[in-house]
Amino acid sequence: MFNFASMTDTRQAILEKNFEVMRLNGFQGTRSDKIIEDLGITKGAFYYYFPSKKDLGYAVIDEMLAPGYLKLWGQVRQQTGQAPDRLILVIRLVASRADSQNIRLGCPLNNLVQEMSPIDDGFKQRLDSLSQQIIGMIRETIEAGIREGSIRPEVNPTGVAHLVWASVEGSFSIGKASQSTGSFLTAIEALISYINSLRT
Repeated sequence: MFNFASMTDTRQAILEKNFEVMRLNGFQGTRSDKIIEDLGITKGAFYYYFPSKKDLGYAVIDEMLAPGYLKLWGQVRQQTGQAPDRLILVIRLVASRADSQNIRLGCPLNNLVQEMSPIDDGFKQRLDSLSQQIIGMIRETIEAGIREGSIRPEVNPTGVAHLVWASVEGSFSIGKASQSTGSFLTAIEALISYINSLRT
């Protein structure tokens, strides 16, 4: 009889280990045979769940990256208060997770965009879809701020949403390039000042 709990645990362990290694070495530098060895599983078990390395990479995005990012940014819809305050709250939540290791390794989403979007359509479509969903939530927040009168009516919600998302991801890139949490936080605080400048 199949032990379905054990099967689920094995699949999850493969996902989590692959994500860990991808953060260190990038997707192209991740070796399936090393993951198999480190987890102490058979090749048959590995390829039962993930027939190819790309399938595993796609699953990391679909099942680990996307749910985490959407849950975090979805809080702009769930928090109370005026739109600029809700947006700033989420940005500060993002910043609070940027410890020295996360700055050293960079944003996992941004890393994959830079590495894989130019060379694989499966990665490109998934990563772009995730980014567009986040941009959409930011845009909705700006639009809500205009309606409630907390953001100036001449502000372009779509343009601001793209700028905010690019600035958050760019802040991680600056921090990673300099290996400095301080540089990351400086960029984040500048973004927050910009959002405050949109108020009525």
